Amino acid sequence: KKEVKAFFSYLTEKAKVNLDFAARVIHGVTLPEAVMKTRIRRLYDIANILQSLQLIQKVQVTESNGVKKPAFQYIGPDVDSMGKVFFLNMIFI
Repeated sequence: KKEVKAFFSYLTEKAKVNLDFAARVIHGVTLPEAVMKTRIRRLYDIANILQSLQLIQKVQVTESNGVKKPAFQYIGPDVDSMGKVFFLNMIFI
């Protein structure tokens, strides 16, 4: 629940969120690499569910070194007009 709320809090209609970055923001940078990979996989599991609900879509982002990585972009209802806190509470009741 904490991970999904944090994931949604970073999303806007134009933002593209890489799950490696999201995991480091949510869990910090001090976790061992093996633990971080597990956390990233859990975020991918959550992202797949959110995709099936048509709340996010998978997109590609190009890093400064030219490497393309998968990321996600929010495509759900306009949470600003609903109030982000109301929307998150509505999902997790």
